[in-house]
Amino acid sequence: FTSTKNFLNYGMPFLDKNAYTIFTVNRRDGASTWAGIFSQNRGASAGRPGTTYILNSNDIGLNGINQNNTNVGVTDPLTGHILLRNMGSAGNNLSITMNGGTPTASSTYPGTPGGTVAGYYIGRHNDNLSYTLTGNIAEVIAYSSALSGAQVNAVETYLGLKYGLTLGHNYVASDNTVVWDVAANAAYSNDIAGIG
Repeated sequence: FTSTKNFLNYGMPFLDKNAYTIFTVNRRDGASTWAGIFSQNRGASAGRPGTTYILNSNDIGLNGINQNNTNVGVTDPLTGHILLRNMGSAGNNLSITMNGGTPTASSTYPGTPGGTVAGYYIGRHNDNLSYTLTGNIAEVIAYSSALSGAQVNAVETYLGLKYGLTLGHNYVASDNTVVWDVAANAAYSNDIAGIG
């Protein structure tokens, strides 16, 4: 994505703030205000779950879009691609985690989502056409439920092995058996990749 007016518009039902999980693998190549990664394609008071850079900083997370700008985020180290997990669960609880471990930020989802137009932007913040990402989005996976810990680990392992990302937990197969033990292989635990 090369910033202004370069984004994708994808039609899908809106995610419920109490039941969603969004995974993104992305890299930021240049600064832009409110650079969107994944957000609803409705402005005004929509307030649906989304993942975006916050203002023009390296902080990245969920900001309760158009819900009084309540920000929950982590800081992008700008060292290449990162894996982000943005999750909402019952009781308006939300969290965002980078690379399958710490740092993790959590809070209560602000505001009440509104609006009926379905769809999401990839590479753009919902509020303004100029709030687009300068960088790379390798993959987005969105679930309309809050995944279990075992499910999260399996999805993050898939993405981590595919893109050679260093995760903060063991790499596991879909049946949750450990395929790479991070503690047992501490000397070789960075940039793990897989073929197959």
